[in-house]
Amino acid sequence: MSLGRDRPLDVDPYATLDLRVGLRSADGRWSATIWGTNVTNTRYSHSTLKLTDTIVRYSARPATYGVLLAFKH
Repeated sequence: MSLGRDRPLDVDPYATLDLRVGLRSADGRWSATIWGTNVTNTRYSHSTLKLTDTIVRYSARPATYGVLLAFKH
């Protein structure tokens, strides 16, 4: 949904879904976490900028995933 030509610098409303799940040993010596940001891969612009006669829209990051492993000794 675009807000149109009458307000070209406005940013459309958006929402993203970030998830994180983790596991830790009973003694707390290690942990593992799986995480994801923008897991639905929503496309949106988070800001706009007007440079003379050009309007620039900055797009947000696509879906990103990762794993975090931690150990204590």
